[in-house]
Amino acid sequence: MTNESELERIANVVKDTQHGNEKNELVFNAETGEFEQRPVDTRGDGEIVTEMTKEGFAA
Repeated sequence: MTNESELERIANVVKDTQHGNEKNELVFNAETGEFEQRPVDTRGDGEIVTEMTKEGFAA
């Protein structure tokens, strides 16, 4: 389960992406059902969802 500090880290990745500062990617891990962050251009499991954040989820 995602706790408050993890939610804040995820929100910061989204905010940074929307402002053009893309140091991390937001990844959905289907095994855990959680969102995770990882440095851009690193390999790992999960679906990268950062593209959704560039113009907002509802755009």
